[in-house]
Amino acid sequence: MGFGEPLRGTSWLNRPYWVSLDVGALVMANSPAANVRENNDLFAAIGVGWDWDHYWGTQVRVGWATPSLENTALAANAGPNDTLTIADASLLYYPWGDSRVRPYWRVGLGITDIEYPLADGTHRNDNLLTTPLGFGVKYQARRWLIWRAEVIDNLAWGENGTSTLNNFTFTLGAEWRFGGRPTGSYAWHQRGHHW
Repeated sequence: MGFGEPLRGTSWLNRPYWVSLDVGALVMANSPAANVRENNDLFAAIGVGWDWDHYWGTQVRVGWATPSLENTALAANAGPNDTLTIADASLLYYPWGDSRVRPYWRVGLGITDIEYPLADGTHRNDNLLTTPLGFGVKYQARRWLIWRAEVIDNLAWGENGTSTLNNFTFTLGAEWRFGGRPTGSYAWHQRGHHW
């Protein structure tokens, strides 16, 4: 039991595994290199996760965006091949436990793959160590369907001439929950309730 409305007749751990789809905005707070203008874009991500405790879970996520990063030293944009991909694994902490509304904190490690134009017209591609730091909230609409909202600073540590980046993502999404079986014979009793 924690804060919020407690679940009745079920638990988040009855369906501990999930697949998620999130869409929203990518906001680049700083430039990846000199003369390269940062840009914002749509962001989409898919993930898989596992809640292994009422207060703890893990998630693996891959997200994509295609911001138009322009090099101001060029007379024209070097082309539409600018990409940004984030792949990470995170630890989730749910301070309210088994509540219908379930806020959470998230921290993890991953890789940001970023491509941007150089002054000579070629493209540079770097893989940066990334630390996703953020928070979100989940709401159990059905026992198998969850609505979610999330704000994350995908902190990509600079190297090889690419600056450290704060790539913020603001997303809304859904989870499909599955797996797990109720323990004990009470769940199958004629007068009991199915989980």
